[in-house]
Amino acid sequence: MFEAYFDESGCDDGSKLLVVGGYLVDSGKVRRLDRKWRAALRPLGLSYFHMVDCAHGNGPYKKLTIDQRIALVTRLIYLIKQHAAMGFMAVVNPKRFQDIPRMPDAYTFALEMVLFAIGAWVL
Repeated sequence: MFEAYFDESGCDDGSKLLVVGGYLVDSGKVRRLDRKWRAALRPLGLSYFHMVDCAHGNGPYKKLTIDQRIALVTRLIYLIKQHAAMGFMAVVNPKRFQDIPRMPDAYTFALEMVLFAIGAWVL
């Protein structure tokens, strides 16, 4: 069994690209990943990770130096690489989905492509 974790970017009006991506993690490794993930955040006084805020030093990341933020991201990427079975993403241009009959919206299309990729990998 696997668990899939998804995120998207570019769903707001006017975005030139929409991206749906994420990771597939073996269900047996999820608790270990979660424990290590939280252990990486805890010393910095963080309860969650949000890349865009970390990258720009916004919100709870404002109190961290750039070196601390880089070290955190590096650590979390290492954890993902150590625990994820597969990474996936689909990138679409939302304008191509406007006014086309019988075509799903850009988000639905991207999600379907990601699910097809996961299905192909599993088989």
